[in-house]
Amino acid sequence: MKQLYIEQKIKIFEKQEKLFEKMFKEHNMTNSKKAMEIAKRVHKGVRKDKTPEITHMFNVAERMLKMVIGRFDIKRVDELVASAFLHDTIEDCKDKYSESDLKKDFNKSVNDNVLQMSKKDGFEKNDEDRKEYYDNMMLDASLLKSEDRIENLSTMTEVFSLNKKFDYLEESINYIIPMLEKHSEIALNKKDYIEFYIIKESINKLMLQTEYLKYYLNVEKKLKDLSNKTKQKAVKH
Repeated sequence: MKQLYIEQKIKIFEKQEKLFEKMFKEHNMTNSKKAMEIAKRVHKGVRKDKTPEITHMFNVAERMLKMVIGRFDIKRVDELVASAFLHDTIEDCKDKYSESDLKKDFNKSVNDNVLQMSKKDGFEKNDEDRKEYYDNMMLDASLLKSEDRIENLSTMTEVFSLNKKFDYLEESINYIIPMLEKHSEIALNKKDYIEFYIIKESINKLMLQTEYLKYYLNVEKKLKDLSNKTKQKAVKH
């Protein structure tokens, strides 16, 4: 069953790659094409569910593409999709692809997006560091972060521990959604209704995902607690 799941993930990845190749050529999305090749080169690892690490980058890029294509101009779409492919590269693979490589290969917009999404060395999961991290994200990086988080929330049941799942859930509610709300107010004030609609769409998707996971994780926690109590009783007897 597990092997079938992995094979299906790989087939989806191969199909995505062909579709991306076709679209990038048709729309002259050179940044996206280059970023995709870099991501394939540096993300060679395997996730905890045994699926290739690169599938996450492709899924986030696909989510981003579906959100902005036909709404933003093609230059901005290209920059956002390229950033999606590279969003974990500096943080996780800087020995293979560095900030100087990024600066050399891509323009300021892609650099800003990727670096704003990359946590600094020494980052701690406390309120101060998280607040600074999310406060520094401009709109495009915020949209990328939202799609990255939605992808993680939708796949984390097979990958993360229960504590990490709750941490991701709480971080989404306490930091990511408020960050997006802030950007929606900015978009509304400057009367950019396309940006406003896209941000609100992202908020709604994330809120729906978190509401579902609140219920799911609480059930999982109760089952785990019940299992632990049963084991403790068995040991006593």
